[in-house]
Amino acid sequence: MPRTSPTQRMAAVLRQLARRPSTAFSTDDLRALCAEYRGTSGNRTLRRDLRQLRERGFIETGLTERRHDLPNRMGVRLNLTIKGPHLHLSPEEHAALARARERLRPGPATVEVRAGSARPLDLALAVVRHLEEGVGEADGHELAVSMGVPMPTLHEALAALVANPVVDPAVQMADRPALEGLDLDSDVDDETGTLLGFTVWLEDGKLATLSEATSRPVPTLGSREPSVSPAAGRGLDRFGRFAYTGAETQERLDLTRTALTDPATDPGDRAALQSAERKLEEWHDTLHHSHELTGDPGTDVAP
Repeated sequence: MPRTSPTQRMAAVLRQLARRPSTAFSTDDLRALCAEYRGTSGNRTLRRDLRQLRERGFIETGLTERRHDLPNRMGVRLNLTIKGPHLHLSPEEHAALARARERLRPGPATVEVRAGSARPLDLALAVVRHLEEGVGEADGHELAVSMGVPMPTLHEALAALVANPVVDPAVQMADRPALEGLDLDSDVDDETGTLLGFTVWLEDGKLATLSEATSRPVPTLGSREPSVSPAAGRGLDRFGRFAYTGAETQERLDLTRTALTDPATDPGDRAALQSAERKLEEWHDTLHHSHELTGDPGTDVAP
């Protein structure tokens, strides 16, 4: 089997941690995911991958796992940020934001893309967030242009979420989706194997109407409380990332305020945008206060 890429490995780690979102997995559990995590060099690879995920706020590391069969092992779990349902954006608010983005800032918001081996994962997750916020389907050429990256680079990053060569322990099979509901349709030249283009979509990615959303409330990962948000139960929620990060919240606040001061904004969207702004401001303050209390988790993982 060919060696796995950092994107494939880190996506597989997130998939595995999301199986038990509030429980720590031991580092031994994660070493079993793929050959690249085993042995002396594998320890370094695992530490490097986990560090990238931790620096992005996706996971917590250095947790003491007190399972009776693995006493005092160092554990890893998703860094779940639970947001109260009163702060979840409604379909109407998501739709108004989506229209503002299409007019003022087309394409995915890439504020979370950083340097490092997890950069392709950042790109892929930015696309997923874009799809789950109401776009549903997107063209690879347009995405690549708006994000300023080569189309094959973006395709490779997304492909790691669609069919991952790392064996999924839940079914003991490889090439399983790391992110359920995401799919690609790739256009490849039969003679040269050159990627000509692609379409990416998220199952049920189009925004539900308010009545549809409220008739089928869905709990978010790590919470039993129902949500009327169209992003609940799919997209990044499947990786434990339902709530916006601080940077994502700030970007959407900036977009909302720009739209509210723009005379070209549809009057019918203004009430929804004002409501979204209030929720985003409260969530931003909550995240800021939480960071002041906890600081930056910098605990390393066990070798």
